[in-house]
Amino acid sequence: PVHNNGPEKGMVIDFADVSRTVKRDIIEHVDHKFISARSQERLVAACLALEAEKRSHLYDEVEALECMGVTVLDIPTTTAEEMAKWIGLTLLNSFLPVTLIRFWETETGCAEYHTGHQLVETHRYDAIITHEDASPAFRETC
Repeated sequence: PVHNNGPEKGMVIDFADVSRTVKRDIIEHVDHKFISARSQERLVAACLALEAEKRSHLYDEVEALECMGVTVLDIPTTTAEEMAKWIGLTLLNSFLPVTLIRFWETETGCAEYHTGHQLVETHRYDAIITHEDASPAFRETC
């Protein structure tokens, strides 16, 4: 719903609130990190066994991995589709009214998670037109 009065009049949500929530609940957990799915935790822990032995005081594989800077997400695999869904659900749990998450895997391929339908789709594009590449008439519509 759009706010009808106060400093947020005409807004659904303040972008500063969106930015703060995304940084806290998404970026700080996954940006520049090695990401592992919970289903892969034993495999990753085995691959890092020597490092984990140095941290033998830790109670389980997840705690050992997180101590080494690995983020373990409660998802089946670390595909673009699962990441889009995880981001969407995480933001919904943070009370952000998101309806669509688009997670770009490559310059021409992305996965979309539609929160209202709990639907994941993948898309491939032959070319991506950036704002700078677009014609002046197209830029005016953006």
